Amino acid sequence: LVDPNALRKDFESLHESIVEIGILFDLPTKQARLAELEAKQQETGFWDDQRQAQAVINEANSLREQITEVQSLEQQISDVLDLLLMAMAEGETEVLQELQSQYH
Repeated sequence: LVDPNALRKDFESLHESIVEIGILFDLPTKQARLAELEAKQQETGFWDDQRQAQAVINEANSLREQITEVQSLEQQISDVLDLLLMAMAEGETEVLQELQSQYH
């Protein structure tokens, strides 16, 4: 038997945890740094120093990967939470059971 309210609380808690991870991870600073690096890549003469250019590209790629990972987790949990809330509103017990079996 599925307790939709308990399931909702679990997903909300998980979502909050992911947001906290983003804060601890200092996502805004990483996003700002990535923007700086992307702007630098557009500057005239960027490729004049191949080693420096490669270092900038490597750092940007690493930041992009880290940012995408955190944002993807947050989006997945948000999507599941939206589905859960819709299922609760519509009384879709099959969906609730599926969510509980997959994520609980």
